[in-house]
Amino acid sequence: MLVNREQLQSALSLAVRVMDKKSVMPILDNVLIKDGKVIATNLDQSIEVDIDIQGTETVCTTGSLLLGIISRLTGDETEILETDNGYLIDGKKIRLPKTDPEQYPSTPDMTIQGNLQFDADFLKQGLQVALLGTNEERAISTDKSNFVYFSGDKETAYLVSTDGNRMAKTETAYAGDEFDYVIPLASARTLVSAIHGTVSISEDGNHLVFCMEGIKYAFRKTT
Repeated sequence: MLVNREQLQSALSLAVRVMDKKSVMPILDNVLIKDGKVIATNLDQSIEVDIDIQGTETVCTTGSLLLGIISRLTGDETEILETDNGYLIDGKKIRLPKTDPEQYPSTPDMTIQGNLQFDADFLKQGLQVALLGTNEERAISTDKSNFVYFSGDKETAYLVSTDGNRMAKTETAYAGDEFDYVIPLASARTLVSAIHGTVSISEDGNHLVFCMEGIKYAFRKTT
């Protein structure tokens, strides 16, 4: 497998935000690289990032370790070859644990294009402001203070948060169907790092899906 090094490093930087290093399921600390994508999930959040790949191999290994190795490399491309007991990266044998890709959890369907579309500038600024309005240590009501509320009527869309003492709110003009979503703080932080361009928002069963060029991100819906 031959990959664009900068693309892989950027994709892994987003993937590690989603991986669960404390889970009782060790596989959730892994990333899956296949079919031109870097994939990560912790069962509540999932992300797919497109990268340029030459080859049909599949890699499934500890994401944070791979990111650390890739970050220290130079050059435009990186070669990853699987061996019986590890991986060869740019011709050097690196001790990375191998996991059976077939055991990797499935992720939500993130191919559906949603009816909701927003400019990334509004979403990024709104989420950043909303995060300033939260403080998990000071939170009075965990039911309300650990989330960002994202809603829209027929004229305006809002991003709102509170920690019980303060409230943050960002709004923009909007013309479309009414909606009302709840974004967990962990998902809000990931979105701030990932969103760009035009963002399409859709639903897949129990998940809310944010799609933009080269990146798809989903998290479990909360009511």
